[in-house]
Amino acid sequence: MYNIIALIGKAGAGKDTLLRELLSNHPESLNEIISCTTRPPRQGEINGKNYHFMTEDEFFSLQATNQLIESTKFNNWYYGTPISSLTEDKINVGVFNPAGIRSLASLEYVNLIIIYVYVDDKTRLIRQLNREDYPNVPEIIRRYQADEIDFQNIPLISNSSFLFVPNKSKEDLHSVAPSLIKNKAIEVFGQW
Repeated sequence: MYNIIALIGKAGAGKDTLLRELLSNHPESLNEIISCTTRPPRQGEINGKNYHFMTEDEFFSLQATNQLIESTKFNNWYYGTPISSLTEDKINVGVFNPAGIRSLASLEYVNLIIIYVYVDDKTRLIRQLNREDYPNVPEIIRRYQADEIDFQNIPLISNSSFLFVPNKSKEDLHSVAPSLIKNKAIEVFGQW
């Protein structure tokens, strides 16, 4: 059985910041899920650290041999979670999109907590623009519009726990959210 904390939220909501905060403070309890994708790396992303970047042929090979516990197409790119990135002796934590969450929730061998990180649209756009030295504004707009569609019906899955985490300030992601998540993990998984 795999225990998974799945972070979701629109682009710029703070999912990666929260992930780094959790992992840096609890390396003995948490295992970072490194997903794979066919999209090209963004500025500053490192293969094997942020994602396993691969070709479509490589991705489809993993799918065909049942080496992914979930996979989805999002914004014309493929994303998936390799079984090899999970462990049964720690809580696995990673970033997912709504389609990935639906896939995870359907698996009988996964205990799932969904953490929805929310921030207002203005803040999200400013964060995305400031993320890179020379931001690709059309790509940011495309991701913003895609998120509006993909997050219309956040997947509130009945057989999992759901936690809504607003990200209004640095304190939200550096002190408030981690303690909420830790308490929820103890409640659902019986461990942290």
